[in-house]
Amino acid sequence: MKTARGSPGAGSYRCMCCLRASPAGVYGAAALLSMCPECYELTSIEELASGGRWLGGAPSEALAKIAAVERLGGDASVWSELKTKAERAIAEGSGA
Repeated sequence: MKTARGSPGAGSYRCMCCLRASPAGVYGAAALLSMCPECYELTSIEELASGGRWLGGAPSEALAKIAAVERLGGDASVWSELKTKAERAIAEGSGA
């Protein structure tokens, strides 16, 4: 949730995906969509994965970003389907 301009924590918001508080100073498309940077990047990876088009190290990158969401205090369970797809892709040799 955005705070009033000028108040302590102005510019911070709660990520609509993982629900963690994102720090003030995060700008760009992620902030406009009320998403933390990790979840914003995961949505792009998820879009590719839904079509079966993993690019390069995307499965490993997805797992790293999901771990970052969890490490930073977000609810990583929202990414459980993507995590399963990434682990499967790595096991099948589709990603590094």
